[in-house]
Amino acid sequence: MYYQYPPEGLSEQASSIRNFVQTHSDYESIRNFIDQFPIIEQESVKVLKWYILAGFWTSYYGFGWTKEQEIKFWELVYEKRHPQCGSAILTLAESLRGNGIKSLRDVIDLYFDAIDINPEHYFSLTQEGGGELDELLKNPEFNKKCLLIELNIWENLHNYSLEDIDEQTPYMVKRCNGDEKLESFIKSKIEELIKRKKASGNL
Repeated sequence: MYYQYPPEGLSEQASSIRNFVQTHSDYESIRNFIDQFPIIEQESVKVLKWYILAGFWTSYYGFGWTKEQEIKFWELVYEKRHPQCGSAILTLAESLRGNGIKSLRDVIDLYFDAIDINPEHYFSLTQEGGGELDELLKNPEFNKKCLLIELNIWENLHNYSLEDIDEQTPYMVKRCNGDEKLESFIKSKIEELIKRKKASGNL
């Protein structure tokens, strides 16, 4: 938990933000404080999320801001984010959804932008997508994009072994929902992954 870190456990920026939000909870003070930084680091975003959101999508249990204040604040963080800070993008998307401003369909590009930076953000989409995600997955092109992300995770995040790939392949094929063209495409991508692993000797 970020508030338990000693001062040397965080970057200078994240430490100063933590110290400020420990003694201030009103929107205007925190917004003005954050506005002074040209770029917001990823660690700083995590600190802000911890205090403002308290583990939820909105500030109801944290600082109790209005939905308009929340959206404006996370838009500010989004604009000032470090280029490799996917969590700032994801937080804006979740705030827009959590406050009932936009649907998953409306913010799906934000999710994909965050995933492009860090594939781990894909799990935020799959775990919190609910019925909205199920509807989107009925679109073959959208489904294809998600399956390709999962294959990328197999290879570059989880470093699946050949045994893992063999075990998970039927599940991936089933996810094609009987679309023979998509099945063929996904199977070809899996074969390419297997060839790369064999060539690299990383089995």
